[in-house]
Amino acid sequence: MKHKTLALGALMSTLLLGGCITDTRVAAGPVRANAVVVAPAPPPPPPAVIVAEPVYVPEPHDAYISVALDSDIVFVSGSTYIWYVGHDGRRYRHFYGHGDLRGEVIHRRAQLRLVMAHHGGHLPMQKVHVAAPPARNAVPAHPAHPAAQPRQLEARKQPPAANRVADEHHHEHPHT
Repeated sequence: MKHKTLALGALMSTLLLGGCITDTRVAAGPVRANAVVVAPAPPPPPPAVIVAEPVYVPEPHDAYISVALDSDIVFVSGSTYIWYVGHDGRRYRHFYGHGDLRGEVIHRRAQLRLVMAHHGGHLPMQKVHVAAPPARNAVPAHPAHPAAQPRQLEARKQPPAANRVADEHHHEHPHT
């Protein structure tokens, strides 16, 4: 029996060794699952910066403040005044308020200049209107002198037809 056991063992070892030699795979360590590492998603892009137009709330002194220089904002005898140039070219003093309000005026001027930058250099309340130059040799739509319209002038001189007929025959009908 030893002989059979020995032969069987030899056969099994041959088969095992034969299997290892004929297999082209390389023996490696135990098979384990590879962990897949995924990088975290990049953060979303920052929201677009939208520069909103500043809200303009008109105040009574804005027309004076918007054009004032630092030297035009003065504190005299307990009151704040703004110097401005009038339409006639003369300088005038505009009362702003009681007390030293120069800092408030300068802050408001900075706000107004920001608003003016969004409105073509003027405040929204100001109407910018430039009249077109008159065309050369153009006939005016409504002439100033009635002689320019001869037909209408003739019609005004003549009385209505009924009155004309009565006037023509006036001498034929004596008064009784």
